[in-house]
Amino acid sequence: MKKVLFSGVPFDKGEITLALESGVDAVIVERERVAEVQALSKIPVLAAEDQPYVLLSSKADEEEAVRLLAQGKDVILKEGWEIIPVENILAQSERLAVEAASLDRARLAAGILERGVETVVVLPQAAADLKTIVRELKLSQGIMELETAT
Repeated sequence: MKKVLFSGVPFDKGEITLALESGVDAVIVERERVAEVQALSKIPVLAAEDQPYVLLSSKADEEEAVRLLAQGKDVILKEGWEIIPVENILAQSERLAVEAASLDRARLAAGILERGVETVVVLPQAAADLKTIVRELKLSQGIMELETAT
């Protein structure tokens, strides 16, 4: 099952509340806001400063992401990623996370190489579509239409 995280940077209590009500797996906020958000919910609250972000702007960045994943570290690709480099990384590791600033980008990330990335980090720009993203990426997983064989 896919994981959906919400990036609450910059902090907006209304967006954080929406994320918690939408059923995200974790929330990312500034370090000084972690305790405040933890008081609102039992889901993990991560400090943005501790997250391993990689901006894919060259082949070296792609190789760095693969190296970090091979070391057992998590990697979040910053918004702006392209499909081919993500496919190259997914071919070597399944534990990849990517940022998504819209419903379309979240759908795209979930379908790369027909299995998609493990984790989608929804950015504040996509907060209006957060419930739809969670529903499509988490709740609809594993449903397969069956037909009668002949």
